[in-house]
Amino acid sequence: MGSCALPPADPASVQEVLRRFNRILKAGAAPEVLFLLTMGNSNMVFQYSPDKKPAMLIFTTPHAAVDYLRATGSQTKIGTIKLDALPHLAKGWMAAGCENFIINRCPLQNVTLTNTGLGVLTVATIAATAPFAQTNTCGTTLNPGSSCTISVTFTPNTTGTLTGSISATDNAPGSPQTLPLSGVGVSPAVAFSPATLTFLDQTIFTTSAAKNVTLTNTGLGILTFASMAATGPFAQTNTCSAALNPAASCTISVTFKPTAKGALTGSVAVTDNAAGSPQALPLTGTGTYMQFSPASRAFGTQPVGTKSLPEKIALTNKGGATVSIAKISIAGADAGDFAQTNTCGKTLASGASCIITVTFTPTAKGKRTAAIAVSDNGGGTPQTAGLSGTGT
Repeated sequence: MGSCALPPADPASVQEVLRRFNRILKAGAAPEVLFLLTMGNSNMVFQYSPDKKPAMLIFTTPHAAVDYLRATGSQTKIGTIKLDALPHLAKGWMAAGCENFIINRCPLQNVTLTNTGLGVLTVATIAATAPFAQTNTCGTTLNPGSSCTISVTFTPNTTGTLTGSISATDNAPGSPQTLPLSGVGVSPAVAFSPATLTFLDQTIFTTSAAKNVTLTNTGLGILTFASMAATGPFAQTNTCSAALNPAASCTISVTFKPTAKGALTGSVAVTDNAAGSPQALPLTGTGTYMQFSPASRAFGTQPVGTKSLPEKIALTNKGGATVSIAKISIAGADAGDFAQTNTCGKTLASGASCIITVTFTPTAKGKRTAAIAVSDNGGGTPQTAGLSGTGT
């Protein structure tokens, strides 16, 4: 879980915040400064660097902003207290000169407790209720006019709106004084697109071309990865960093290298902080002993009704056992435009090759396509090698 959310910013607040932020920039700001500004129900983070265009990031999840800062290496912390629910504290911060509640000047997770009376304030206890926690600098006594700081953190253990409070027990009237706290717990979620991957015939001990899957964080919390691994005769590489923001995506590239013939299965297992971890991406593929070389033939242009020069394709048994060949034929949309002869016979020994010779006689103008189809017991039958040509 580990995240919290507030309602999204309304357009009027955004415009006012932009005006104030521009004034801050004109007044001068340190390099690589991150600001948090809260107005009403708006929670926004601003990023400024002298060599970059100022950027505004609107976070409906303030703790997503916390995780964003951590992911970017910033030591700045963002608090979880809604200022519109604490107007007296807001006034105190403004009076202290913290214009617009800029985070690097006045961290929002800090609450200032001030003794506004004339006697010494004796503090017995300061406590926060779960899922909030606090640390403080208050000690046991506070002189008139003196202040101390209470730092509040929020660690939700479930989703939804969560409430709590800070209570200060002391010798002042109205003890214990209570400060209401609220936050919304959110969680990440994982979605794969496509939801499965299927690899067609692949010769054993050879590696397929990579197929890509997009992993998207469809939840509201920051998705953090512990590990990502492929099982079976599959391998993966990915562009997924340690953390993935809500609505962000990364790419998993998968390859297939069978060591046996027939249908094979595996998965990519993603271990993270989302529900259902580890999530599994199902993988299937078919291994075959048979290998075409080249894998396809393109005849180029050929006048309609005339036969091309023959082109050869070698068929090799890469497996450890003899393969029985049932049939070699031409299949596909324009099968009648191609013809084949071969030297393969009824069996092909382990490590042996035979030659398939193909000609192209287009029956119409335009692109013509078909395939050599070999039916056998070598796995993945029928294996195919693409054929193409253009009739003119």
